[in-house]
Amino acid sequence: MLPDSDRAASAEIPDENREPREESEEAPAKASPRTERLRAWSPDRIDVCAQLWGQGFISPGGAEYILQLAKPLALDPSMSIADLGAGLGGAGRTMAEEFGAWVTGYESAATLIERGSKLSEMAGFAKKASIRHFDPEVSVLNRRYDCFFSKENIYTISDKKKLFKDIRASLKPNGQILFTDYVLEDTDDQSASLRDWMNLEPSRPHLWRPGDMADLLKKLGLDVRIQEDISEEFLSLVVRGWDKLAKTLVPGGGDRAFLAALIDEAELWVRRYAALESGSLRVYRFYAVANN
Repeated sequence: MLPDSDRAASAEIPDENREPREESEEAPAKASPRTERLRAWSPDRIDVCAQLWGQGFISPGGAEYILQLAKPLALDPSMSIADLGAGLGGAGRTMAEEFGAWVTGYESAATLIERGSKLSEMAGFAKKASIRHFDPEVSVLNRRYDCFFSKENIYTISDKKKLFKDIRASLKPNGQILFTDYVLEDTDDQSASLRDWMNLEPSRPHLWRPGDMADLLKKLGLDVRIQEDISEEFLSLVVRGWDKLAKTLVPGGGDRAFLAALIDEAELWVRRYAALESGSLRVYRFYAVANN
């Protein structure tokens, strides 16, 4: 277990009638200027991510990785998908192009919605891989889907019980849920790296343990078929992305604003990597099917 002073990120599910809460009620630290810049999703930060992860992606793993993740869904042209935390819509366009599925991306950042929508239009997927505004803390999904997909986004949402109840209500019979997310592991080591990561994150992390996440899905009538630690593969994707970008950099070259965004992104990923490498933070993949 983490020491008491280091457990602000953890959460429990006491029972199915009470909302989970964070164990610490302390207010989050004031956001640093770097955190505020990361939160803004400037055009330069988007361009940095494109060089790291591929055009249309804001996190590790491009189109090939999305296809690998999506295999359990067995997608086809008759199926509809809700992509929560769609970012620039790269995952949605990949699934629409490869499988012919209809994807609706849900994203809260206006700059990502605008840029991602343009990318979908340019690729000829304005309808099959659309992106719309959605605040998961207050909004509800207004239609039903065959599949729900999300990639490293749910950790930013405080009221996970509300979110998954909404998702469950929006699933068609035998609907599927597939997502990856940052989770908290029990460990006494390297808790300082976890705090350092949390202090720089653009959105405050609300971390659950993987077992708690699976328990919530089961309580909502979902058959959890995959609960898998994919941290090592994720870390290899991070290293691959930064190695690729490093090979394109020219000493003394580059626009000043782009280089500033690059430094901010590097600091964020140094802290994420350290927290993941310590074992305090992990990345898990979950796959569940509705019991109808």
